[in-house]
Amino acid sequence: MFKDVDNEEIRGALRRLCERFPGEYWRKLDADRAYPLDFVDALTGVGYLATLIPEEYSGSRPGAFGGGRRWSCITPPMFV
Repeated sequence: MFKDVDNEEIRGALRRLCERFPGEYWRKLDADRAYPLDFVDALTGVGYLATLIPEEYSGSRPGAFGGGRRWSCITPPMFV
């Protein structure tokens, strides 16, 4: 799915998606001890969650290094 897309392009798109989930979102989830369903749904909706799943299990991860570099840009705002 993402084989022909530059890692920096994906990282930029992930950053933009994460901007929709500000620190207040994460703090409320933490206080409520709740699962980030809206965040997971957003990642799934654009196909990024599949990059965490190896290809042999129907995911689109090209390898641990490639996937890790893409995801390293995600840090919930509550930890920044």
